[in-house]
Amino acid sequence: MTNIVDKLRGGDRRSIGRSGEVAKQIAKNPKLFAQVLTAVLDADPVIRMRAADAIEKASAIYPPLLQPHKRIILRKIAVIPQQEVR
Repeated sequence: MTNIVDKLRGGDRRSIGRSGEVAKQIAKNPKLFAQVLTAVLDADPVIRMRAADAIEKASAIYPPLLQPHKRIILRKIAVIPQQEVR
C-alpha cells in the first residue's frame, strides 16, 4: 500500500502532481489529514507545496479537518516562508 505522502513526491514546483487526488482521499478519510499536514513541514519543497495544496482543497470540502490542528497550523506552518505554502 502506498503512503499518501508518497503521492505528493516527484517532479518540480510547476506541477501540483496528484494533490487533488490526495485532497479527495483526506476529505473522505480524515485520519489521513495529519499525515498530509506533517508533510507541509517536509524538507522537500515539492512535497510541502503539494501537501499545502491538498490541505487547502480538502478543507474546502470538509472545513472541520482544520480545527484539531489549529496549533500546528498557526505556530509552525504559518511561518514557513515558501510562497506556495503561504
